[in-house]
Amino acid sequence: MRVNSPKKEVLPKPYFFVYFVASMEDSAVYVSLEFTPNPNTLKYSVNRKLLDQGAANFVKKEDAEKRSPLAFKLLLVEGISGVMIGKDFVTITKTEEGD
Repeated sequence: MRVNSPKKEVLPKPYFFVYFVASMEDSAVYVSLEFTPNPNTLKYSVNRKLLDQGAANFVKKEDAEKRSPLAFKLLLVEGISGVMIGKDFVTITKTEEGD
């Protein structure tokens, strides 16, 4: 007798979510989530300029502490191994053990 296994739902790429809206200086901040080709990395886009140009990548807490309060606080979260901040996005990479 053959047992059918349940089908796994596959989301089309890219797949976006509006993650949350917060108030900042009397205007809304929109954050959307985008999946990346790396299953351990998620991209959060915002409607605010975070950097004037380029991107900054952080994998060590010590480097982030000197240059980016946001990256430093994110790297303090257990299971996060990397943070990249771009003009209007933040990508977060988790360890294999991270949730």
